[in-house]
Amino acid sequence: MDWSRSRAPLVVVPFVAVIALALGLRIGARDDFEAAVVRAAPQGKGQTTIAWQVMTVREKQGVQETTSLPIHVTARANGKTATLDATTNADGVAELELALGVIRAGDSVVLRVTDDTGRVLAEGSSVMNAPPRPASDRHWVQPSKREGRVGIDVTLRAGRLAPGHNGVGWVRLTDQTTHAVLKGATLSLTPELGLTATATGASCDDGWTRIELMPLAHVVGVTIDARYRVDEGTWYGALPVAAGALVAEVPDRAHEGPLSFDIVAPGSQSAAYVEVDDDQGRVFSAVLPLNSDTGPPRAHVTTPPLAAGLVWVVTSGEPSGAETLSGATLAWPVRVGGEEKPCDGATDSGFVPGGFPRWTAIDGRIAEEQRGADKHLRGVTVGVGALAIAAVLETLLLLASARRTSRELAQLAADADAPSLAPTRKRGAIDLAVALLLLLLGLCLLASFVMWRA
Repeated sequence: MDWSRSRAPLVVVPFVAVIALALGLRIGARDDFEAAVVRAAPQGKGQTTIAWQVMTVREKQGVQETTSLPIHVTARANGKTATLDATTNADGVAELELALGVIRAGDSVVLRVTDDTGRVLAEGSSVMNAPPRPASDRHWVQPSKREGRVGIDVTLRAGRLAPGHNGVGWVRLTDQTTHAVLKGATLSLTPELGLTATATGASCDDGWTRIELMPLAHVVGVTIDARYRVDEGTWYGALPVAAGALVAEVPDRAHEGPLSFDIVAPGSQSAAYVEVDDDQGRVFSAVLPLNSDTGPPRAHVTTPPLAAGLVWVVTSGEPSGAETLSGATLAWPVRVGGEEKPCDGATDSGFVPGGFPRWTAIDGRIAEEQRGADKHLRGVTVGVGALAIAAVLETLLLLASARRTSRELAQLAADADAPSLAPTRKRGAIDLAVALLLLLLGLCLLASFVMWRA
């Protein structure tokens, strides 16, 4: 039988259309990729380097996760170029120290991050534009009880205590009537079970008294009684404790220049994220492995030279902990420069910002996701286009088949001299319309499913 007159194309066309659809969707399937994200922070006071953070991620079958990769970073700004080779850790994070000179607001930094094969993980430029930082207000410990003419206020150096480590608090005594500071008052501390507390000396000229606190539990409280001449006061409250916090063994005041100190972890943590921030930006950052060979996990830190002023030493077990200072992240204020005094620390105690925000300098995931979306759109276009062509072609074939069948039936009726066998025009039109509508409904349903999944 002549192929053009056979009904084989009615079966072959949908079959070929489905194959074309499957090939289109396979061609448009998203590829797995690896990319890098660089998180930026403003430059610290007096610094000629930028301390930024890079994170490497891998997307596999539509799921993104951090991954460890060897990377090469190139940065250019104001005619200077800096390069760095590093390997991101198990969290997919590495800290970048790039010597690019002084970078001011509005200056552009061009970055390129590649893996060890030279494949680009991220590239682009970012304008140095510091995001607003929450105000550094003094955090007072909220009391459950505060009474008497001698007013008692309590603040903690880093805002919270770390379990199992000595913490420093400061108690301020004032006259509740005149609001004058009280010097020479006596303190009596009554800690609850799970806390040791001692007053370390006489009150300072501005009414502050240093106390040392060591929590052994996550919920602790203390009662403080104060007496000044014939007046008394009582304070009681629960002390905030940061469970799992890493402790920075830093002094209240440090000399100008590099600062060396230890980081101590409370448990079996493997890495510490440490940074130093001042009132302008990020001075220093590092990811340090914690060594537990000789006791609690610890690491030693030496910073670049620090300029005079107030800085915060931030420790966290998370890469982004310093951005919000939540969870187990702590920030210790350190006054750099000046003459050391017995009451150092009282002025800065409790002054902890709400966080040290950063911004995304470059994000290699955006380009990869855009490439994946373009590829997916091309594949869907091929698949849906094949369905549309198949619908038109199948319609033409059905019309041709219907006409051919009508002629054959009419010829059979004439040969048999049986007019009743000849198909009527109305019945043939209805059958043809039903067949066409079923065909189009099936193809539209398939196309709608493809577009929905896209």
